[in-house]
Amino acid sequence: MIIRTTLQDLESRAGIGVTGGGTRLPIKDVIRMAGHANHYLAVFDQATGSALDLFRTRRIASPAQRIMLIARDGGCTKPCCTVGAYGAQVHHVSADWADGGNTNINDLGLACPPDNRSVKDG
Repeated sequence: MIIRTTLQDLESRAGIGVTGGGTRLPIKDVIRMAGHANHYLAVFDQATGSALDLFRTRRIASPAQRIMLIARDGGCTKPCCTVGAYGAQVHHVSADWADGGNTNINDLGLACPPDNRSVKDG
């Protein structure tokens, strides 16, 4: 299970975490569950460097990139779309792969299948 939250919520032990499927969990439950889990940490607070860049070596995002996108985006990135991360696909946002786009974390985003297909349609 992937759960997104903020450092501030963890430190204050107040607030919520959101799963990749969009389920909201009280922070106390997130902390309790974390005690029994394998931990992968993604911190997005004043980040200055790019991470997880594959450039043109692969078209398909790696599992590590998918985890980072779920943590960063939380679901489809089209405004007003409510599809959670588990229902979304990785999309080349900056430039499509066919047009020379890179498979770099900062060039990727999550999009639900209809929104991902609609990008080429205009």
